[in-house]
Amino acid sequence: MNATKRLTTNLSINTSEMNVLFVHSALDDYPLTPEEFRAYAHLARRASSGAAYPSRASIAKACRMHEDTVGVVLKNLLTFKMLEAHERKGKTTLYTLTPASKWVKPQIVEALHAQQAQAGAAKRADRKARKAAAGASLESTDPPETKGGVEEATPPKRRVGYPPETKGHHPPETKGHEGDPLRRSIEGRGVIDVTSNPGEEGSSSASVAEPDTAAHSSSKNLNSTPTPEGLRNSSIFGAALASLVIVPQVEASQPDGTAHAVEQDLLVDSQDFAEPRGGMNEQATSLENVPGGAAGAGAEAVQGARGAGDGAGRAGVDSIRPVNAQELAARPVEPVDGAAYQELKSLVGGKNLVQLTKELTRTGGLSREAWLKLKLGEVQLVRVLAQQEAKATGGNMLTLAVRGLDRLIGAVRVEKRISAAAVNADPQLQPGQRCTVADQVGVLTLGVVQEVNAVRYKIQFDDGNGRNIDRTVAAQLCTLKPSDAPLPVAAPVLAPEGPTLFVPTGTSWRRKAGKGGQIGELVTVRAVLGNKRELSNGVKLFFYEIQRDFEQVQA
Repeated sequence: MNATKRLTTNLSINTSEMNVLFVHSALDDYPLTPEEFRAYAHLARRASSGAAYPSRASIAKACRMHEDTVGVVLKNLLTFKMLEAHERKGKTTLYTLTPASKWVKPQIVEALHAQQAQAGAAKRADRKARKAAAGASLESTDPPETKGGVEEATPPKRRVGYPPETKGHHPPETKGHEGDPLRRSIEGRGVIDVTSNPGEEGSSSASVAEPDTAAHSSSKNLNSTPTPEGLRNSSIFGAALASLVIVPQVEASQPDGTAHAVEQDLLVDSQDFAEPRGGMNEQATSLENVPGGAAGAGAEAVQGARGAGDGAGRAGVDSIRPVNAQELAARPVEPVDGAAYQELKSLVGGKNLVQLTKELTRTGGLSREAWLKLKLGEVQLVRVLAQQEAKATGGNMLTLAVRGLDRLIGAVRVEKRISAAAVNADPQLQPGQRCTVADQVGVLTLGVVQEVNAVRYKIQFDDGNGRNIDRTVAAQLCTLKPSDAPLPVAAPVLAPEGPTLFVPTGTSWRRKAGKGGQIGELVTVRAVLGNKRELSNGVKLFFYEIQRDFEQVQA
């Protein structure tokens, strides 16, 4: 046996401190940047048990990157579904690796990289331009004049009593509104005339607003235009909302300030609000009359959405009418780098958008992938109405936006009509009232009315079971009758055995594990604060944390 073979035979490798990593082969073809690959490899090496919790500073030091770069890289990896972040109070973020089946498509990764590269190039160009302008201004400064080697002050160019001179580009002489940037932005955008009097002769509900130059000479006049807060720029506002629906014809406005659309292609309902029936907790499903029909779906629709008018309810996302189903099915999916997709992503969030498009709507069971076919103006209309409703009612913005998008793709609940027979058969029970429910063979079961709303009774039987009675179905209402039987006697709730179940006050505990103290530390429960317990050392912990990290000892 030669020396080489003998060395190979006697060679033993110690793998006790090695962390062998198995990465899916899809990573080879995944379009990650070098920084993203280095950060992902570092987290994968640290995640020996599937999770890692390094700080950004340690990642930046190990990968030789700036902490700001690490922040952008981690944000991208989370967007790509390659990582999952779990925030921990008082500790670093816990990152877990996800299987390759959850990663987003490579096209989305490339689109995000292209968008970030474009934004970075624009910032660098702007910074370079500002630097060049600053250098030019320094070069244009005249040096002090000298005479015979003695510096003399440069005489001022502007003399007292004369108006100050202006430098830079002088706009060309214009005639009327020519050259007015606000005028140019309004023309061709389809902005509705919301400044003119609708009762004037010759005015049209689809005419373009022609603001006077003096009306925009100050910010005070500009802010007085009847547009929602945050949408002062009429050009952006008109482009967003006037592009929602195209109506072939709109009749001339009437003297009372209303107009009638030839076709009912509105994205916002034009019916008046109806009062809820019988105290039912219903949501508004219509909007105030919108002047100008679909052509007025811009400023007037949002103005109505702000709840203008005496005694009228506030409109919200429930006033949105769905897009025609055939038209929506024929539309192509909007590109990832398009304005509509970016607006949709900004509205619900990038991570939420990927998850929500895989789900079905609660009403109708429609696939939310149809969101990706919505146009920019439609998504912006949902944003405006959701913001107005959230501001008026304090509702959750994301919930309202999802409901508005669902309505656009056809997820609209059809209200049941209550027949006269159902109204006559309704026993009109109240919550807490005793009742009986008959089954198919006539056997009566005693129960209690637990909840009542406009469409159902929720019954809780004495045996622990329950049943819902539909108030719109007369056959079900005939089985429900009031009862004079006394309420069942509630059995006393016995305290659970064992002193350590809820960690009562006065018990003593010794620390055996966990952070926040030394092993063997003795503490006593001083007070019960809901699910937390205040200990004798002033620390407040959940009762399950005490059960996990401490052991009870005799006082």
